[in-house]
Amino acid sequence: WTPGDGHCSEHTAQLIDEEVRALLEDAHARVTATLAAHRDALERIARSLLQHESIDHDMLVALIAAPDDAGPTSGAA
Repeated sequence: WTPGDGHCSEHTAQLIDEEVRALLEDAHARVTATLAAHRDALERIARSLLQHESIDHDMLVALIAAPDDAGPTSGAA
């Protein structure tokens, strides 16, 4: 075995696979929690994009900061 040749023992490959799997599962859990925590803002943004097609920075900030079931009524076209 020489560094960089892409060959490693079956045991090492298994350890790498397990670590990658653990990293991906952790990332998935964090993303799922983040999306759930900010779902109201994401839905406001989606509704605004469906209505306006695009939104500017100020509108995005207002949509994120808006209370539940609210949002700016004017802004980017």
